[in-house]
Amino acid sequence: MPITDAVIVAAIVAAFIVFGMVLAWGEYQTRHLSRPDRSGGSAGDKKSAPIETVQAPTAPGQGLNAAAS
Repeated sequence: MPITDAVIVAAIVAAFIVFGMVLAWGEYQTRHLSRPDRSGGSAGDKKSAPIETVQAPTAPGQGLNAAAS
């Protein structure tokens, strides 16, 4: 293998090693993040209410099967 090809392959391998090190560093930095407390103020012993989701209203003919009508 010519020296030029060896340098190119070494640069590619080095780029992958640096990329892996950056991913490992980011994973290490974010491993033990604590979630924010959602208790709602001073009432820490009360359980917070569940989050309710509501279906957004759609105009007539704008549903998922609008093409079928």
